[in-house]
Amino acid sequence: MRLAEHLHSTYVKAACGYAILFAVSVGLTFGATYWAANHEMYRALNASIAEDLSSILAEYRQGGMPALKEAVGERLAENADNQHIYALQDKQGNMISGNLEKPGQSLDRRGLN
Repeated sequence: MRLAEHLHSTYVKAACGYAILFAVSVGLTFGATYWAANHEMYRALNASIAEDLSSILAEYRQGGMPALKEAVGERLAENADNQHIYALQDKQGNMISGNLEKPGQSLDRRGLN
């Protein structure tokens, strides 16, 4: 048999069909896994931020601005590797406390630029 005859056989067509089906199913599986992981990370990050904000607001309600500055300072002291960003500003946008030097400062994977 010649190669051209083999390429038109039912076995080759079925093998190609199964290969395409497998590739599509793997792509869908990876896509769904990526979406689920991304969604869970986003949800966990938002929950962490909301919890931290709630704690900071509770300190502010109990002690006003001095307690708020102290709470931000404590969090900055615990944040030696710059994994978290805190910026306490007055109404005019002047920094009161935090590790963000100016509004719009760019970030990279290591922390603050």
